[in-house]
Amino acid sequence: MCDMTTRVTTTHPGSLLRLLREEADAAAFHTVGAEPEHVEDAPAIRALPAAHRRRGAALAGLYETAGDLASLRDVEDVLRVIVRRARTLVGTDVAYLLLSDAEAGDTYVYVTDGITTEAFRTGRLAVGTGLDGLVAETAQPCHTP
Repeated sequence: MCDMTTRVTTTHPGSLLRLLREEADAAAFHTVGAEPEHVEDAPAIRALPAAHRRRGAALAGLYETAGDLASLRDVEDVLRVIVRRARTLVGTDVAYLLLSDAEAGDTYVYVTDGITTEAFRTGRLAVGTGLDGLVAETAQPCHTP
């Protein structure tokens, strides 16, 4: 007796792998007879290697940072390494650490990486003013793409 509800898949796995490697769109998967769930899973599967590379790079950066920090004794040197690594891991052009001056009611740049202007390095900003002031006011980290 033949069960008419059983679905037979005729798509060759090599075809699906080739389409994934070529970053094909959904229409290409349909042309080889791929099941709908395979078409839906394709973007997530394609993204996995890149996600693993990013995670590996982040872990390597953390490992390097731990090694660097273990050999440092000066607080400013430690903060400089942290800011540099943060800049590298996030992939930004600049990174800096602001400190709050409770007496003056403002913030100032303490450590920088990638900053080229002296005015930025020595500037002060009122709490609540600009992005830096927002971070000081909310005590929450922030980065912009």
